[in-house]
Amino acid sequence: MTASQQYEAISASVAHESTFSFGLVTDLHYGMSAYGNRDCPGALARLHATLAAFADARIELVVNLGDAIDDAPSVAAELALCAEVRKAFDAFPGEVLHVIGNHDVAMLSKTEFLAAMGSRYPAYYSLDVFGVHFVLLDGNCREDGTDFDRGNFSWDNAWVSPAQMEWLADDLAAVNRPTLLFCHECLDETADDPHVLRNAPDVRSVLRRHPNIHAVFHGHYHPGRHTSIDGIPCHTLPALVTGVGTETVGTVATLRADGTVIARSL
Repeated sequence: MTASQQYEAISASVAHESTFSFGLVTDLHYGMSAYGNRDCPGALARLHATLAAFADARIELVVNLGDAIDDAPSVAAELALCAEVRKAFDAFPGEVLHVIGNHDVAMLSKTEFLAAMGSRYPAYYSLDVFGVHFVLLDGNCREDGTDFDRGNFSWDNAWVSPAQMEWLADDLAAVNRPTLLFCHECLDETADDPHVLRNAPDVRSVLRRHPNIHAVFHGHYHPGRHTSIDGIPCHTLPALVTGVGTETVGTVATLRADGTVIARSL
């Protein structure tokens, strides 16, 4: 049974429930060095603590919004970091969905990173989870549509590719159910912010045509913030890497029966 089929089976069994909750984490930046306000080595312990808190809360699904690893000097070193992060996610007694972040491809290709994390899905995809349509975007492309790959990118010059834009429009047009959208880079309208996708206005124009979108979730901007896109709640989550000790740094999002979305920190 594929992951999508598993989700559909679960959806059928919980269709009577009035709310649906899931967990989110972002910007772990697990690595060997601490710098600035980033405790990269300690972030793994915070991930373990956060996933344990999700499990205790009976959360069955977690979305990782990207930058799971920090830059390392070689492919082998980055794969070793991925292996440690994957162990943490594999220990979670539920499903985990991955979004790619720019740091995830500092030495790796997207295909290598996703394989190392055990993801069943490509760089961008959609699926139905508990009767809700999840759209997971990949903002890690250059202006010409080619992929960020092995460090060949600028973190503040990120785009959604033309092929993905076409796919997104078709995907949303075919769906008539509550929809949530996820992307590492930001889509909101904060002016002159390097964390925002360069073609975010084009993405937002697609979203405006689809009233079923109930919320958008980002990482990338480490302090986190809450804004909106034409009335759609837009939640940028705080980074795990800037946490302290083994504190939990995660968010529980709840889609209520009336369509409202509540995002709260653990």
